[in-house]
Amino acid sequence: VRGRNGDTLFYEVLLQPALVDGRPEILGSLVDVTEQTVAVAETSAILDTAVDGIIIIDEHGRIETFNQAASELFGYSADEIIGERVNKLMTAGDASNHDRYLENYLATGNAAIIGVGRELVAATKTGERVPIYLAVSDIQISGRRRFAGIVRNLTEQHAAREALASQREKLAHVSRLSTMGEMTASIAHEINQPLTAISMYAQASLKLLERDDGKEKVKDALEKLNTQSLRAGAVIERIQRFARAQ
Repeated sequence: VRGRNGDTLFYEVLLQPALVDGRPEILGSLVDVTEQTVAVAETSAILDTAVDGIIIIDEHGRIETFNQAASELFGYSADEIIGERVNKLMTAGDASNHDRYLENYLATGNAAIIGVGRELVAATKTGERVPIYLAVSDIQISGRRRFAGIVRNLTEQHAAREALASQREKLAHVSRLSTMGEMTASIAHEINQPLTAISMYAQASLKLLERDDGKEKVKDALEKLNTQSLRAGAVIERIQRFARAQ
């Protein structure tokens, strides 16, 4: 209603049946709730300036407060979602777990999720899955138990984390390529020496076979060729041991 000076005043109307001089009547009384209403409006305005989503539910899990950041995150307006169960914002698995956690806390006081921040996946109005960080607190409002949840969208953090992991993998790959390049050069040097010797002894043996008196020299060349073959084999075996150790 409007006051004498034009101010807006808020009243709660209480009606109850009664008998007046033996006749049934309806008695009404007005309770001034202007201060409480203004306080609620001011609180709502403050909550709407918060960067993170703020959701307040009653002890039955029904949403009572849904600030602007929460609306932007989940896609619901406050008018659409207030009065609904908070499970509507969760995936199936988290929704059933939430009911169990809440019932257990109210019955035993065991705070499985109350006062503990955690990461989970939320469901928006369009069905999109969004990673969030949720911290829930037990509060008392006007003598009634409420639960306030602070919700932060982790989409950008997850994207940055994945990008960092991808960058680290790329750097590790470059490092591996560099190491492989150094190893390849070293391996090539180690193996080329016995292979060169094998080639030389093989060519010498062919020429000696063309001579009548080259039998003993061929035998000596073949023994050296065998030695160089074993040397090349030993290099390869060391490489295999190194690879297995890695």
